[in-house]
Order: sequence, then C-alpha cells, then structure tokens
Amino acid sequence: MSIDRPAPDPPVSRSDTGGAPLRTKRSRSGAIWAGAITATLILVLLLVFILQNGQHVEVSYLGAHGRLPLGVALLLAAASGVLLVAVPGSARIWQLRRAARRQAATGAVPLAGGEHPTVPHEGRPGLEQERRSSSFEKPPTQDGL
Repeated sequence: MSIDRPAPDPPVSRSDTGGAPLRTKRSRSGAIWAGAITATLILVLLLVFILQNGQHVEVSYLGAHGRLPLGVALLLAAASGVLLVAVPGSARIWQLRRAARRQAATGAVPLAGGEHPTVPHEGRPGLEQERRSSSFEKPPTQDGL
C-alpha cells in the first residue's frame, strides 16, 4: 500500500529570485537574541580578565583603604568612568527632550539661529522671512551678484 503525498516545494535558490540574496525581516526577538549572545560573550571576557588579574592590590580612595583583586579594581575604575560620562550625558538628553516637549506644546517653530519663538508661527509676522535668512547667506545686492 502506498500513500501519495504531494512533493515538497524545492528550496529557493538565488537563481530563482533573480540572483538577489534572500532577506528576512528583522524582529524584536532576533535583536534580543543577538544582544543576549553579545552580552554573554562580553561577560565571559570580563570573567577571564578578572581571573587572570587576581593579584591583590592596595586601593585608597577618599580616605577609604582596602585590598582588592587587580581585575576587580580596574573594572570598578572603568565603571566609575562610564558613570562620569553617562550622568551628564543623560541630564543633557533629558534637558533636550523637555525643551522639545515644550516647543511641541506651544506650537513654536525653531528659527534658523537656534532661537525658539515663544508664540506660534501664525501669531508672529515675518517669521518665515527670519527662518529663510541665515547668517550664511549673502544679503541681496542691487546688481544681483
């Protein structure tokens, strides 16, 4: 007794698509998977770094004294450096987002010089002319040059 099954579709090759490579859409779960793999590799490298630099060193900071493995001390110093950069950077991002929300709430249009009007575009005569002219453009001359 034989059962007739439909033949499976042949695999799609580059020649079937005109030579173009097949691409799939990127997904959020794919990005999370790639991020998890990358984070795992970085953690393995950090673990190797700590294990290879296990000599204890004397650390003094603002009156506090202690002994730490060299690898841990260096990683703490690197993390502190990241925080020194991240905190002011985050504050600046927050400041810019807050200004953008305020600008969007008032309906203000930014000017060419970076100034922000306090009234909506329709309420200020001559705003379009101000936006079009900038300090980089030459003023019009009488001879057209």
